[in-house]
Amino acid sequence: MTTFVSMLRGVNVAGHKRLKMSELAGTYASLGLDNVRTYVQSGNAVFSCDSADESSLAQRIEKQLKIRPGLDVTIFIRTTNELGTLVARNPFARKDESRLHVIFLYTKPGRIPTDKIDSARGMGEEFAISDREVYLFLPGGYGRTKLSNGFFEKLLNVRATTSNWNTVTALLNMAKEIANR
Repeated sequence: MTTFVSMLRGVNVAGHKRLKMSELAGTYASLGLDNVRTYVQSGNAVFSCDSADESSLAQRIEKQLKIRPGLDVTIFIRTTNELGTLVARNPFARKDESRLHVIFLYTKPGRIPTDKIDSARGMGEEFAISDREVYLFLPGGYGRTKLSNGFFEKLLNVRATTSNWNTVTALLNMAKEIANR
């Protein structure tokens, strides 16, 4: 059985696409997913199942959420191992973790126009792209950067969702707890 982390894009952000975490957990359970745990009011969940195909798993969850509770959302899924690797390879590990964010990409992007990313960066901002993630170090905070979720979605032509470092590590710890049962 594999343990997964899922992140719903745009749920419970600024009052939009409201979803109770108990309803999210119930939806996951109705799909036969095991050990479902949600993380605060974030739209993030950890669960285990026998499936190894992240893409079809994401599509099943998206379809069920569209039926009940009627949300049209994108689901981003990573295994515990993938998330562990992401955390271990953090290129900004020696920097202030309260200023770190990860943008999770739905698929690996094609060409990455780093020149356009560089020209959008603010003072002291740094980025690193690794497979299906973009690491961000934002000394001025996420609310003030041009390197937003929307910026990367448009530039890379791929759906994305962003989490702060605290959320990423909390989800990894939850996933490890379930995997080690």
